[in-house]
Amino acid sequence: MSVETRNFTMHRNLLWDVIQRQRGDIGGAVMECVTNSIEAGATRCSITIASDRITVEDDGRGFATRQEVEDYFEVFGKSDERKAESTRWAQFQMGRAQAWCWGRTTYRTRTHRMAVDLRNSGGDLAYTLEEGLEDVPGCRVDIELYDALDASAIGRLESDVARTVKYVATPVVVNGVTVSEDPSLLKWDYETEDAWVRFGGTNVAVYNLGAFVCNVYDRSVGATVVSKLPLLVNFARTHIGACPVWKRILTELRSRSREAVVTKKRLSMREAAVAVREWEDGELSAMQLLDVQIMRDTNGKHWSFTSLRVAGVKRVGSAARGSIAADVAMQHRRGVVFDDAHFSTVFTRTMRETTQAKFMRLARLLSVDLEWVAVETMTDGLDLSHDLLKTADLTARERRVLAALPHANRELARLARQNVRTLHIGRSATAEAWTDARNLIAFDRDTLRLQLKSKGANDAAFLLLLLAHEYSHIAGDSLTHDGAFHERFHKLCRYLHRYVGGVAARLDGKPGSDSPVDGAPATEAVAAATRTRTRPRPAVEAQLSMMALFELEPVQPKARPRNRSRRA
Repeated sequence: MSVETRNFTMHRNLLWDVIQRQRGDIGGAVMECVTNSIEAGATRCSITIASDRITVEDDGRGFATRQEVEDYFEVFGKSDERKAESTRWAQFQMGRAQAWCWGRTTYRTRTHRMAVDLRNSGGDLAYTLEEGLEDVPGCRVDIELYDALDASAIGRLESDVARTVKYVATPVVVNGVTVSEDPSLLKWDYETEDAWVRFGGTNVAVYNLGAFVCNVYDRSVGATVVSKLPLLVNFARTHIGACPVWKRILTELRSRSREAVVTKKRLSMREAAVAVREWEDGELSAMQLLDVQIMRDTNGKHWSFTSLRVAGVKRVGSAARGSIAADVAMQHRRGVVFDDAHFSTVFTRTMRETTQAKFMRLARLLSVDLEWVAVETMTDGLDLSHDLLKTADLTARERRVLAALPHANRELARLARQNVRTLHIGRSATAEAWTDARNLIAFDRDTLRLQLKSKGANDAAFLLLLLAHEYSHIAGDSLTHDGAFHERFHKLCRYLHRYVGGVAARLDGKPGSDSPVDGAPATEAVAAATRTRTRPRPAVEAQLSMMALFELEPVQPKARPRNRSRRA
């Protein structure tokens, strides 16, 4: 019997399979060309993308001799002699083959030309080499695409390459536009020996020496990380492996993220959720969350445990954002009602306890005495109804209000791109006005009685602001006052001064127009009123009030032609 040691060998098809399987996407192939250029000492890399061809040019070292072509182009994998190249991206010495999968690829470098055409090679993994050509600096890679790109594909590839090389220090130009930035010249939240870091986003965007690798989900933080040292990545450069550099970066990132969270007074929903999870995991103490506003009520106000204690809040609960019952409960100081969606995200249910239990446990640790109650309990004994009054039951003043608004109502509906809603007067213990966001708008009787005490501009402005408010509520969003609502409301407010004059006149029982006021300019009208010790007519007064409210320029009157004819 004999025993011997033998070496494994690789079948020629394995290299072919590796090249085919690492192809990724065409953006990755272009990125490999860019990194190879920078590895070769290029100070500039230019990429031209057309429908049938992609060209990458640089001013690097290129392949100066035939021996370099044989050692560094012809041989795949990194030998002991090439370990020094690992200071940048080169880890596997396989990346150049990605381009070969997309088109016939020609390299023109110094006195050499190498061409690879996998699709038409007859199954052989081979290349042609020409020597003795005119010496040209750097390297030019031409990829004659097997499948042409349409206009949209070219646009996507331009964007993909720009995103991938975003923080590469060497200038990279794509179709005439410089798309890379030197990270050392940018502003970052902090910098270490390993990386530059900027907080923000929902994931951690990782750039290996400025070249994009992947987005990493980490529940503790969202950030952009650009490493200063090479990271260990997988074969396709799309995932980070067991890398000591990345481990140090991530540890520091999480630590700094926790510090940033506890020093901010108001947190986003994601940041608040991270803070609570870090407390659960023992990374943050309960006391570190005492003054941090990790809760939000149904009206959008942010709360911390300290602010709940200072406000004397004893009862808390949760409901859908915009809940009328929750709003009434808080108006009557029956307690604070948290936004359901926000609360359930921040205090995530676990196998051990519910969201409420987790919140109450944290409150007890902070010695904040709170009771969790249902919103229905908070509103016990309060009238939440909205009732419409019949026309016969309206007072003369209330009928005049409805008669003053039809034109403004139609115009606001048009400006809001909504159907015209019918106007009503009713009773509500919870709202100055309300709408179903489709067919009707109602004004609360008691609100009108208390607010409509003066004549002219103030009454008209108040009614028009209520009307614009209700038209800013659209179908499916009759309760929420979010950013979209305020944007719609402010757009409508720009036009209110057009109608306030006519509304003011009609409220005074005089015929009037809702169109902008004709007559003397605003300053002259005020001066004239002062000289005669009389108030401006209601339409002028109303317009001046609204212009002051919205800081608008007065509507200049059109000059009226004078009748120059004389009687004989």
